[in-house]
Amino acid sequence: MNLKDAEVVLELTVKAGKQYRVKDMTFAGLSTELPQADLRQAFNIQRGDIADAEEIGVGIANLRTLFQRKGKDVYVIPNMTFDDAASTVSLQFDIEK
Repeated sequence: MNLKDAEVVLELTVKAGKQYRVKDMTFAGLSTELPQADLRQAFNIQRGDIADAEEIGVGIANLRTLFQRKGKDVYVIPNMTFDDAASTVSLQFDIEK
């Protein structure tokens, strides 16, 4: 038997972890240089939505783009505070040069 032609069947069971809903979203650092509405619109996440890591990543990239348009090269530090009892997470994004 040639190993190149070998087939293997792999069976996986995927279990979802605990889901957290967004309690609130705040901004710090250079966030005062743009309107809060613009900062919030960078994210496709609203209060009560399930906190989705991919959406948060896209939002961070969108924030960087907003600041780049103003000539500022920034980095964004996400901070998450979890409330296990309520299954919520508070998101704070620190925008720094």
